[in-house]
Amino acid sequence: MIISQEADDETSMYCITCGHEIHSRTAVKHMEKCFVKYEAQASFGSRHRTRIDGQSMFCDYYNPINATYCKRLRVMCPEHFKDPKVSDTDVCGCPLVRNAFEPTGEFCRAPKKSCLKHYQWEKLRRAEIDMERVREWLRLDELVEQERNIRLAMASR
Repeated sequence: MIISQEADDETSMYCITCGHEIHSRTAVKHMEKCFVKYEAQASFGSRHRTRIDGQSMFCDYYNPINATYCKRLRVMCPEHFKDPKVSDTDVCGCPLVRNAFEPTGEFCRAPKKSCLKHYQWEKLRRAEIDMERVREWLRLDELVEQERNIRLAMASR
């Protein structure tokens, strides 16, 4: 086991965002930070604030310079929402799976600071859930529009 760990420490790869050579052990962390840096340079805005009841999924930070609201997912917005600091006592807690999709009922017990295998899994899972909610809202909007068209057609008979 020591041999494979040493071999893993020596392998390197190139970052898909910036092109720099990085060690495979820290690749996930580097690529996440690198992506966030470039993502912050792009603008995703709208002149209208999101009006959804309950907790907002979107950042909706108002930029007075161009009078727009940020439309990134709140949990993934690198400019306006910072990740909470991880303490030394925090545990990773990522649900473990087998065969890529079968939950085992167990959780990763490694310290969150040193667990590179599940780096920021909570953030990604939250974004996944929020995107599913956005899809459901869009589907609901389509159904309301269909209902309106049907009612209009029935009324004009």
